[in-house]
This record gives sequence, C-alpha cells and structure tokens, in this order.
Amino acid sequence: MERGDSLAEVTDVLHAVFGEQLCRLYQARTLEQTNLLEHYQFASKWAPGIRKRMSSILGRSFGEEESIEVVEGW
Repeated sequence: MERGDSLAEVTDVLHAVFGEQLCRLYQARTLEQTNLLEHYQFASKWAPGIRKRMSSILGRSFGEEESIEVVEGW
C-alpha cells in the first residue's frame, strides 16, 4: 500500500485478486475432477525415481508396495 491509497482502493484490489481471479481457478479445479496423472502423462516407469525423490524429501524410505498419498483420499 502506498501513501495516498485509500482503504477502498486497497479493498477493491484485494477483492479483484482473491475474490474474482483466484476464486475462478479454485472453482474450476473443484468442479472438474481431472486425473492429473493422466493429464500430465505420468508413466509408471518413472515411479522408482519419484519414490527416490520422495524418500529424500520426506527423510524416510518407502517399500515397493507402499503407496504415497499426496493428498488425503487421492
């Protein structure tokens, strides 16, 4: 906020960003249940590399049959 900006102007900008733009993106995602693995053409051949990176990031190893749940329920 710069000097001279009124609270009404700042409120308008925040409403435009969060109430209009970001809200549209959220609504599009929640209404369209796309399988992102298929959309981004994820191939199972990449699973070992992903597993290795996830182990590095999370600080623990994963068994071959263990699944990694990124978002609860998905």
